[in-house]
Order: sequence, then structure tokens, then C-alpha cells
Amino acid sequence: MELTEKRKKKDVGRTVFLCTVLSVPISNFLIFWLYVNFDSILMAFQYNKGLEVYWGFYNFTRLWGDITSASSTFWMSMKNTMIFFLTNLLITLPISLLLCYFFFKKIWGYKAYRFIFYIPSLVSASIYVVLFTYLIRTSGPLGMIIKSFGGTPKALLSSSETAFDTILMYTILTSFGGNIILFGGAMNHIDGSILEAAKIDGCQMGTEIFKIVIPLIWPTLSTLITFAFVGMFSASGAIMLFLEDGAEGLKASTLSYWIYAQVYYSGEYYYPATIGILLTAIGLPISLGVKKFLGNTMEAVEM
Repeated sequence: MELTEKRKKKDVGRTVFLCTVLSVPISNFLIFWLYVNFDSILMAFQYNKGLEVYWGFYNFTRLWGDITSASSTFWMSMKNTMIFFLTNLLITLPISLLLCYFFFKKIWGYKAYRFIFYIPSLVSASIYVVLFTYLIRTSGPLGMIIKSFGGTPKALLSSSETAFDTILMYTILTSFGGNIILFGGAMNHIDGSILEAAKIDGCQMGTEIFKIVIPLIWPTLSTLITFAFVGMFSASGAIMLFLEDGAEGLKASTLSYWIYAQVYYSGEYYYPATIGILLTAIGLPISLGVKKFLGNTMEAVEM
């Protein structure tokens, strides 16, 4: 009897402990995912008229008007968002993969290079923005170099011709850290005997990358590609940190910034929810299709 009671008390204590630990992630899921997303769907069908809230399709009609209007910043924001997305997919990911490959091959100074590329992931983005802004301003190091060659430095963040390109360049330079960690972890699991055998057979670097390394790390690579498509419409740089006074006039707006501006400057809540529903309806099937395509393109290789 005593042994049974002790076991019951132990089971009760274990149950209480597990419920306490799991209450945090479950509450987070229920409040910040389930409730927020469900409420966003409802808000898309609501709109204000004075102090009253009505139900209907007014927001969808308004969104269609913005999409078809020549004066709307929607398509400019869409174009800039797609540029960020394609830059990540076609430039950042391939370069990260090549960098990790050379680090994996232990080129001279690879530890220092790996640390340098990972630094942006350790330091706050706001600090990097301040440093980058100082470097490129007319009285900063870049301006001094241009003056030394007889040129006239330009305020890159104050011109609609250069503001977006400058932010895009900053985003590329500071976006390798996370990918390097993931690719590096995947490559470190590759059995060295496989590469040794390929080297004995006369395998060249290109063949080693595309026919050995990539198939062996395919689960990681395909996951990152899928995540890129999942965040396709939210792809954006540090626009709000660089351009505190607004991005539309400088032609640097993205869809994320456009939604933010609707809420922050116009006090809109229902209309941005409608935009989010539309983008989700478009992005979800694309992401699922890409995931299925990548899964059928190459089988994962077990090591």
C-alpha cells in the first residue's frame, strides 16, 4: 500500500511538472498564433464607418482599387519585395553554400573568415545600421575616399535612385551568418571517407560540390529554399531602421513596410488584415508546391 501511494504521488508530481512546463509553449501557441490568426481573418471582413464597425467586403474592394490604381504604391512594394526574395534565393543562399564548402575544406584562415561572416548574427541590427550609415555618409569613410579621387559623394539614403539599392546591399552583406551555421552543421556530418574515396578517383571540386556535398546536405538546403518561399511576401531589409521618415517617397517600400505604414501612420487594422489574407492565399499553395517539388527532385542521402 505504501509503495502504491508513493507511486501515485510520484505520478501526480510528474504530471504537475509536465503541465507547468508545457503551459508556456501551449499558451504562446493559443494566444500568439491561433488567436492572432483567427482574429486577423475576422478583421479582414470588418471596416469602420465613424465609430461603428461593420461587416462586409469593403476591404477587399479597397484592396482591388489599390492594386489597379496607378498612384498606389502596392506594385512598387511588390517589386521591391520580390527583389529581396530573389536576392536571398539566388545570391545569398548560393554564396553561403560556397563559403561553407570552403570552410569545410579548411582553407587557410577559415576559422577567422567564418567568425567574420557570422558576426552580423551576434550584434544587434540597429548597431550595424548605425555603423553602416556612418560609413556611407558624405562625411564618412566612403565620402572621403570618393573625394580623394576627385568625385562628389552622394547622400545614398536620401535619394530615390540609390536608397533601395543601398539597403539591398546592406542586407546581402549581413545575411550570411544564419545560413553558414546551418550549412556548416550539415557538412560537418559528412563522412570524410566519402570525400577521400572521391579524391582518389580523381573527383574535381565542381563534381564534389554538386554530386557529393549537395546530395548529402539536401535536407538542409531544401528546407532553407522552402523557408525562403514561405517568407516570400515578407522578404524585406532593415528599411524601418534606415528610413525612419518613410520609404514610399524614396521608392524603397516593401509589402511588409506597406502594411506597417497602414497601421502606424493611418491607424488602420482591418485593411492590413485583408492584405495579409490575400498574400497568405497566394503564398501557401506556392510554398506547398515548392516543398513537394524539392522533395521529389532529390532523395535525401543517409550518412
